[in-house]
Formats: sequence, structure tokens, C-alpha cells
Amino acid sequence: MVGNRTFMPWRSLISYRINNGNWTNATLLPVMENHIEQLILHFGDTCLHWDVVNEALSDSPTATNPWAANVWYNAIGPYYVALAFQKAQQVVEAHNLSVKLFYNDYNIEWPGAKTTNAAILVSNLTAAGIRIDGVGLQSHFEIGGTPPIATSLAVQQTYTNQNNSRGVPVICALTELDIRATSLPVSDAQQIQQFNDYRTGKYTCLSWYLVNANVVSSCRWMCSQLSLCWYHSLGL
Repeated sequence: MVGNRTFMPWRSLISYRINNGNWTNATLLPVMENHIEQLILHFGDTCLHWDVVNEALSDSPTATNPWAANVWYNAIGPYYVALAFQKAQQVVEAHNLSVKLFYNDYNIEWPGAKTTNAAILVSNLTAAGIRIDGVGLQSHFEIGGTPPIATSLAVQQTYTNQNNSRGVPVICALTELDIRATSLPVSDAQQIQQFNDYRTGKYTCLSWYLVNANVVSSCRWMCSQLSLCWYHSLGL
């Protein structure tokens, strides 16, 4: 198993038992830590990257609160992200594993408040001596809305210009790339634009690698008529 896999999943995929439990910090924190430990011990180095925390940042942050509301935040508090990375680091290092530990989110591909908060998250974890190896950019775009390569490079460097707690530059990965139409049917012009957008995504990965030698993985998951993932008669 390679690529990014998730310890703490997308909010709508958290199990019913977790989402509907009467949790407190004292009862949910051990559940979270046990879950992380068991996944690491089960898969070991068969996975290249682990998304330790997924989608923890708000799309509408305030000046004092960058976090999205979820069961972990509500029960454990804003430090659940640091505690999750700390637990993952402890288990990985205790078993001498080479797996890399990632934060993964959407809407952190363009300059903006959420992107700034993701970069701050990296620096705060590092300052606390907690290991984070990379940031995953989910890259859910609409046709015609893919960031230009120069913009992607600038955003990527807000993460990779930082060293983690081991003194190693942070990796940036394009983790879930999909480019969707907002309505059907999709015109020929839209399909050509979509092809160009996917090509931009591919060359963005190559540009990132050439700039800083941080290997970038690119994949997709939202494959439907609206996304037409990786397909066009022109090829890619």
C-alpha cells in the first residue's frame, strides 16, 4: 500500500459509534491514541504516507479559532491535532518505521486564511518538537479553477520552506486531484479545459520536484460524470 492513508478520516466517514458517543476528553483521547497505534502497528511500512489528521481546519476561520468543529475538537479540544501527531510520532519512532506523517486538507492550494493556518500548524508542531513530515493538498477543483503553476509553487513553498522537528524539509503532496464540471452535459470546450487543468496539475508536480526534490504523489478519488477523472480523448 502506497500513497496517503488516513488515521482520522473525513468528518462524514467517522463511525456512527464515535460521532454519536457521549465523549469527554478523558474517554475519547485514549480511543484516538489506540486507533492510531493499532493502524501503525498493523500496516507498518507498507504505506508510504499516513494522513495523521485530515481536514481539521475551518473554511471560515476566525482570528482566534482556525479549527473546524468535529467530534475530536468538541471532546478533546483544539490540541487533539498535536496529540494525534505526537502519538503517531511515538509509535513510528518506537518501532523504527520509515513511514511519513502528513496533515491533509482541501482549500489550502491557493493563498488565503486557511492556507496560512495550515502553514502555522506546521510551524507550531515543529516548535513543540512534534514531528510532521508533510502536507497533503487534496486539490478538489472545478473546471477552469486549477491554480497556475507559479501560484502552486508559491503556496507549496510556504510549507516546504520549513524544516520539521528532525531538521528535515517538510514534503508537499498533491493527494486527491479531481477537476469537476458544475453541471451536465459537459461541452467540448469544457472537456478541453479540463484536460488542460489536469495537465497543469501534472506539471505542477514536476515543477515542485524540480524546485526542491520533494517527491509529490498525485491521485484522485472523485471519479464521476462531473469529474471525468484523468480522461480526455486528447490523452494526458
